[in-house]
Amino acid sequence: MHDLIRPTRLLANALAVCCWLANAPFVCGETPSFVGNRDCILCHSSDTVAVKNDFMALREVELWYEDDIHNDAYAVLVPKPENELANQMSRALGYAVHEDGRCLSCHANLRADMAPPPNFDSIKEYGVTCESCHGPSSEWEDPHKTLAWRGKRPQEKEALGMVDVRDPVRRAQQYFSCHIGNEPQGKLITHEMYAAGHPLLPPIELVSFTERMPPHWRNLREKGDFLLRREFLAANYPAWDASEALQDMPAVAASSWGRS
Repeated sequence: MHDLIRPTRLLANALAVCCWLANAPFVCGETPSFVGNRDCILCHSSDTVAVKNDFMALREVELWYEDDIHNDAYAVLVPKPENELANQMSRALGYAVHEDGRCLSCHANLRADMAPPPNFDSIKEYGVTCESCHGPSSEWEDPHKTLAWRGKRPQEKEALGMVDVRDPVRRAQQYFSCHIGNEPQGKLITHEMYAAGHPLLPPIELVSFTERMPPHWRNLREKGDFLLRREFLAANYPAWDASEALQDMPAVAASSWGRS
């Protein structure tokens, strides 16, 4: 397991308490940029009882590391005896696939249209990780730790760089940028890559792929009666009466496919 996956209990608990209690307003003054996943790991692998049963489980990193094949996205490129395909492709293409941006754009979120995090070389081994799907976190990493974040509308969060993956359209855009391609981001499989042995991209169906990741989030019904639930529903379901009982929530809102 990567060194930072299991931080000390003292550090994890201290950070979780800070995340829980902080509630200061935040204004975006910079263009969102990638910063890496180290701070994500410190909170999202905590087992702090104080917040464990509220909005999220704080086991997201554990689920990603143990069960999600996105964790292996970079590892399959590294030249070693058991990675014969990677060795074959490097020879055929004339460049090291574990170092070239044409491969790392999908396999480690080294996008052509944005600067990588300053510590990219030390974190690329994590493969497809938090910012790959949730967006560049420089402007939302701190505010999303606050309770007030639950009451912010998706558009406000997008303005800070957080991708609204609860929205099926935005979720599809993120999925398909790698699993189909996105030329401006440098995510493009060429004929030369296929000739060198790159596997054909399989057909992708968004709902079943989402369920098979497996989910590292809680859907709305699983969240239960969390703090600021009324504000969260008002921000994410403006047409829904947040005063209604949880069991009366529309099926789409309670499902893993709806806004979690």
